[in-house]
Amino acid sequence: MNIEQTKELVSAGITSIGENRTDMFLEKYEALKDNKDIKWHFFGYVQSRKIRDIVNKICCLHSLDRISLAIELNKRLEKPLECFIQINIRRA
Repeated sequence: MNIEQTKELVSAGITSIGENRTDMFLEKYEALKDNKDIKWHFFGYVQSRKIRDIVNKICCLHSLDRISLAIELNKRLEKPLECFIQINIRRA
């Protein structure tokens, strides 16, 4: 979904918006950052070096999959962040 389509959804009253690519999230966030009603969700793998770019812009992370990411989040968070924890239950 592009920025214009996202703007149309927001105009229609949709306020929970999700993205799974950091670059696309940042483009959409910048285009819509004046709308304080939007609740941004991030899905998918997050590289530790990119967490600083999204951490205080999202309301929910759907892919907390490793301790190192949790530690990096903890260092950078300005307020609590809802997260879905991804656990590998496969036996080694």
